[in-house]
Amino acid sequence: MSRELSTIETFNEAADHILDLLSRLLSLNTLFIAVNDGRTNHILRAFNRTEPLVAAGTQLPLPEAYCSLVPNRRGGAVVIPSTRRHASASAMAVTDALGDRSFVGVPILLADGTLYGTLCAMDDPGYPVSDWELRTLHSMSVFLSYTINLEREHERERIRSEKLQQRRKQAEQRLKRLRERHRSAQARLTQSSDLLAMLSHEIRNSLNGTIGMTDLMQQSGTTEEQDFYLRFMEDSNRNLLQLLDNILDYSKLSDGEVSLEVFPIDLLSIVEDSVFLFASQALAKGLELLIEAEEELPLLYGDAGKIRQVLLNLLSNAIKFTESGSITVHIRSERLEERPGHLRVFLSVADTGSGMTEEELEQLFHKYSRPHEGKRRQEVGAGLGLYISRQLAQRMDGSLTADSMPGRGSVFTFELVLRAEPTPLVQLNHAPVAGKRALLLDGSEDLRKSIGKQLSKWGVFVTGSAEPQDALRLLAEGERFDVLLAEESFSSSPAMKELTARASASGLPLVLMAPIGGAKTAGAAASGLEPRTMLIKPVRRFYLIHALISALEEGAASRMS
Repeated sequence: MSRELSTIETFNEAADHILDLLSRLLSLNTLFIAVNDGRTNHILRAFNRTEPLVAAGTQLPLPEAYCSLVPNRRGGAVVIPSTRRHASASAMAVTDALGDRSFVGVPILLADGTLYGTLCAMDDPGYPVSDWELRTLHSMSVFLSYTINLEREHERERIRSEKLQQRRKQAEQRLKRLRERHRSAQARLTQSSDLLAMLSHEIRNSLNGTIGMTDLMQQSGTTEEQDFYLRFMEDSNRNLLQLLDNILDYSKLSDGEVSLEVFPIDLLSIVEDSVFLFASQALAKGLELLIEAEEELPLLYGDAGKIRQVLLNLLSNAIKFTESGSITVHIRSERLEERPGHLRVFLSVADTGSGMTEEELEQLFHKYSRPHEGKRRQEVGAGLGLYISRQLAQRMDGSLTADSMPGRGSVFTFELVLRAEPTPLVQLNHAPVAGKRALLLDGSEDLRKSIGKQLSKWGVFVTGSAEPQDALRLLAEGERFDVLLAEESFSSSPAMKELTARASASGLPLVLMAPIGGAKTAGAAASGLEPRTMLIKPVRRFYLIHALISALEEGAASRMS
């Protein structure tokens, strides 16, 4: 019994099925299927009804087989009523062996038209082959063609699958080797990181010790030449400490170990603390450090450590490349309509330093970039600070940009989006100072503008003066003030002594402003200055308003006594 077509998977199975089917449909004596390789004709399957003319397994040279007479084209067929009378068949040895026979053959073709084999039939000479029989043979040859093409496609798929499996195994082996190498490299990296951490700790301890001893030596009464050497040593030590920090930060960024912490932060205090850390360096170079906040900031949520790190790097660069003038940190924010409950905060560090060209700006945030190299002898470092700062800003979904022109200083803007509470963090009670008049005496125009702007927000009427003589003139002209804020550096000026004497006589309280490490209260007192309050620069707004309130209260008490 023949197999169902749905279970036929190979050409041999199809050949058995076709011969079985044809043997029942046709009355021909012999049916067979042959394949050839272009040289040899091989009988693959054969059916003989009565007389055994063809046997499976028989092989003949292709030119000596009747199958060689079958046309190599679709729809082609050869019908030979008598092999003895056929010009080509009569000369073949097989005709002598089989005697006179009738022969019918149709081609079995591959998908590309190549002849794979033949489906043939034989009978007595003169057998009348009908059109129906010939069409049936053609139909069966097409089915065999489909089967062999399908089998070959399956074979190709099997080979492809085996190759894919082989490649997969090879890939898995490579992946296994890579993982082993990665583990080995990770172990070496961990050892290197541990070694780097240990060495950095030891180096940091030594540097901090050297910095501390240098500070003590500077306070021990040294000559001008020794002071120069000590300052150079201190700058070198601080630069080495910053370089060490940058190397460690770069290592963490490269290893992907930098994670963000989101906690409530007081951004203005972070800025004030960061600026205050550079007060002594600014004093050594005669620079003013200023903070300008456009508005009271609410409680924000972010990574205080990362924000401080970026800000410290910007301040360090600003001081390094500014020889005179001022460095101002501007703080402003704007609400985001698309993200309720969030603020876009801008922290800008503006300096009056040497500035940069467009070419230098393009190199600025690249690794190991040092666009100022050669301009300043003091410059040291690996060129990683700004690269690390930008990477940290981007990790916080922010950005870090720079704007500069040669000779006009630089502005670095650190922008980030932070979640915010709806109300201000600190509500300073500025009602006691509202409506008061202040005389602000300082030689720095930038400082007068900065403090004047803050006092004006609190409702204080500010009059600025660059010299004690100007302040004396204002008092002589009958100007009335509630408080005098004066720079401590004027303490030795005769005009300042006269000014303080007149202020004391009229009950005008004095608030003395001095840079950190530069406050010489004893010298000020010896010069006749007796301030109600001492303000340390950079001036913090919290201390400023309390200094004003304290001075105003004492001034009022003095006038009443």
